[in-house]
Amino acid sequence: MYSRSLEEIKKIFKDKSDGIRIVMLSYRKKEGGTNHRTQHSDFKKVITTNSEEFFNAIDNLQQLTEHDARPLRIYASVNSRNLDKAIHKFKQEQLDNEYSKEKSVIKNFYLDIRNQFVSCLMKKSSRAESSFLFDLDGCDDRSFHTIYNQIEKLTKIQMYYQTKNGYHIITEPFNYNKLECRDQCDIHPDALMLIDF
Repeated sequence: MYSRSLEEIKKIFKDKSDGIRIVMLSYRKKEGGTNHRTQHSDFKKVITTNSEEFFNAIDNLQQLTEHDARPLRIYASVNSRNLDKAIHKFKQEQLDNEYSKEKSVIKNFYLDIRNQFVSCLMKKSSRAESSFLFDLDGCDDRSFHTIYNQIEKLTKIQMYYQTKNGYHIITEPFNYNKLECRDQCDIHPDALMLIDF
């Protein structure tokens, strides 16, 4: 059972849905799931190029897992991706694999080529934006507001939303070493937004 309707998701994430993004379904290891690659199918990682595709992908993943009891979560890249940079990275990785002395390395690369390209898209070097994601896990409302106010003094907050165990705050880039409360949250320069759980 998911916590958010598609309409709620559209309201929350409308400003972070355009551009090239990865939307994925994940099984959380610490909640009894697994992230082992062989247990994932291609439909669980979707490359979207605009808001309509982004929300369609989320809708499809929600429907797909509607009656699944496993600890599933839907994530999406906080920063849109730069396709040209990802293609360049993919070509580099392809050449690196071509010069491998082990035939199994080359074979595995080409048998898993879609995931190889998704991996290149998700590299920090392939981002087209530079938003930061602050993960406030286990944070109550009072602590959230204190941290929010400190961050707001240093940069523009693009959005925030509740997660299963706290909050995410997404901001424009800034020198987060100036943040007094940085030990109270996890700071990610290029992370995944928790869309639904």
